[in-house]
Amino acid sequence: CLDRGRLITESYKQTEGEPEVIKRAKALAHILENMTIYIRGRERIVGNFASDPASIPIFPELATGFLEERVREEWSDLLDEDGHREFNKIIDYWRDKCIDSRVMAVIPESLKEWLNFNGMFVADHWRNDLGYPVLNYKRGLELGLSGIVKQAEDRLDQVRASIANDSAGVIKRIEQTYFLQAVIIACKGAITFAHRFSKLARDMAEEEGDSERREELLEIAQNCERVPEYPALTLHQALQSFWFTYLISRIIEARTHGLGVRFDQRMYPYYEKDKEEGRITREQALELVEFIWAKIEETGEVITRSIHAASPGTTQYQTFTIGGVDENGKDVTNEFSSIIIDASIEMQTCQTNIALRYHPNINHELILKAIDLIRTGIGYPSIFNDSAIIPYLLSHGVSLKD
Repeated sequence: CLDRGRLITESYKQTEGEPEVIKRAKALAHILENMTIYIRGRERIVGNFASDPASIPIFPELATGFLEERVREEWSDLLDEDGHREFNKIIDYWRDKCIDSRVMAVIPESLKEWLNFNGMFVADHWRNDLGYPVLNYKRGLELGLSGIVKQAEDRLDQVRASIANDSAGVIKRIEQTYFLQAVIIACKGAITFAHRFSKLARDMAEEEGDSERREELLEIAQNCERVPEYPALTLHQALQSFWFTYLISRIIEARTHGLGVRFDQRMYPYYEKDKEEGRITREQALELVEFIWAKIEETGEVITRSIHAASPGTTQYQTFTIGGVDENGKDVTNEFSSIIIDASIEMQTCQTNIALRYHPNINHELILKAIDLIRTGIGYPSIFNDSAIIPYLLSHGVSLKD
């Protein structure tokens, strides 16, 4: 899909000379405000990353060499003549500006031959992704992006005032203003993205003849009008907010791997509240998790031949952590932990990996469910031992709370 490549190129051409972090934020906002969006079939969690379900976006700002080579050879038939012409224009712009070009310019010639796949592994990861940041999903769910924008605006006022009153450290504080401006731009772009889905769902509801689907579309519209702009109020909204956050930060803005979320801990409070107030049943919650599993399974990435050779296809290593203990060492498994495993038994999706944090006082029923999931042969959950890992981390200076 050339949507993202086209839009990031348009934005960078318009922002040349601006600070890199501002350029990056404006590019993200431009992509989110203009990329193709759609809502499929009976899905109730929405948000896409390419112009159609069969396609994957490109990241020309990372590297152009392998991308150009693969599109010229084994992927040639995936673009028509107009697509190839547009692709070539995108590549021409980024050829000398991409990260790969800038890195290779400073690497000694004697090391360059060791960067590509050497039969064991690769040393050219900057061509494929931008690292593995762990996001604070709890903060996003509880504050909403509008709350984060407000924090950034307040902090921006403080930093600007400090620049006016004290000339010491002015360069660092100017850099802080750039970062805070970028936070505001990016968050507002993400809010616009969600609102676009809200409008699309309402437009589709007006044309929908099936009354049940019409209600689902109106619910989607209501959810996307609220999240991720404002704090989530229901489990459905929390899952939709999570998906938008994941989708934008780990696929659209930058190609990154991993996940780093204790999914049962994040979602259980919303499930518990919905259940207590009669808004949801366990079966309905299970179905919503299955919609997330389906969205995760749709993901993929355009990467180098070396990564394809050394790794399992185009998976992005999304691992949902469940179980474990709290800061006082008490078991935190809950009904939503069990729902997550049940959804995995039902769906058996390849990419939705689960990490189960085991400890001696864990709920035994959850262990039995985990064994049932392992018996399917899908390959997860992976099991990690809190009794070994937590003391190890403590011995290296990590606090018990962390």
